[in-house]
Amino acid sequence: MVALPNVVAYTNRLRICLGRFDYQPSGIMDETHLHFYTFESGARFLRNNGYEIVQAKAAGAFPLWRIRAFLPARVVNSLNDISCRLFPGVFGFQSVYIARPTASLVGHD
Repeated sequence: MVALPNVVAYTNRLRICLGRFDYQPSGIMDETHLHFYTFESGARFLRNNGYEIVQAKAAGAFPLWRIRAFLPARVVNSLNDISCRLFPGVFGFQSVYIARPTASLVGHD
């Protein structure tokens, strides 16, 4: 399993549109991250390096802000799941891939 931060999640898109690209102690803009990926570029990175993607999904949230506190958890969870499934590059804070080596990598050191 591989989890990569999604640099173009809506929270970062807003900051970037405002001219901000500041590193932080944790989260998507964690100062220890060496590379940044989108949902698509993360998948491409794995495929280009000899892995077959078995499953790919985004983990994130739909922006409900303060309204979230008034909604049932099942509604919030459903909105999060649907938005991340339909628009993983926008609402996913991280991209999660289950991948396996392609036949060309199996048996190589």
